[in-house]
Amino acid sequence: MTVDGRLVAAADLLEGYPDARTAVLGMLVVDPDRRGQGLGTGLLLGLGAELAGRDIERMRVDCHVAENARAVTLLARLGFTEVSREEITVAAGQNRTRVLWAAGLPLRVQPPAG
Repeated sequence: MTVDGRLVAAADLLEGYPDARTAVLGMLVVDPDRRGQGLGTGLLLGLGAELAGRDIERMRVDCHVAENARAVTLLARLGFTEVSREEITVAAGQNRTRVLWAAGLPLRVQPPAG
């Protein structure tokens, strides 16, 4: 995604994995100076609509929750729900919690809880 000719957000997506009706979001990055402006939300909503138009029914994403509080908030706001959670070792003596999230397509902004 570009704004005024400058790359400000990008996503890496694998379509058709692990089955023909699923896409996996491998990465979503937003320029640190542009975070909190809705770019990640807009990019994911656009990708979700594009995929739904190609008969993809769901999107999945793995997220290391402790390092990605903003991503967890974004995923929940777009209707992703936790599918599984596991502790993994990323280096000697360093464990992290990895969560698999999934959502039906097209994505929609969810009303605030409460």
